[in-house]
Amino acid sequence: MLKRASLEKLLDGGGDGGRVEERGQSWVECLVRALSEMPQDVAKRILEAVPREAVLKTLSERDDPYVKLALLLLANVPR
Repeated sequence: MLKRASLEKLLDGGGDGGRVEERGQSWVECLVRALSEMPQDVAKRILEAVPREAVLKTLSERDDPYVKLALLLLANVPR
């Protein structure tokens, strides 16, 4: 089980994602794909364990207009 500190390190790029990247996908892409394909209640429990700031930082680094739009929409949603 990953601890919060090690998960933050992975999200910041300090982890070993080389094995997955050798197959053409980063571990972040694999995680996003897995989360989007799993049942919503399971994905929600997993996302609750991930630091929000780390996820937002990782998403904001993407050069995808849909992701940028989603981040703008989320910024306007009260917590």
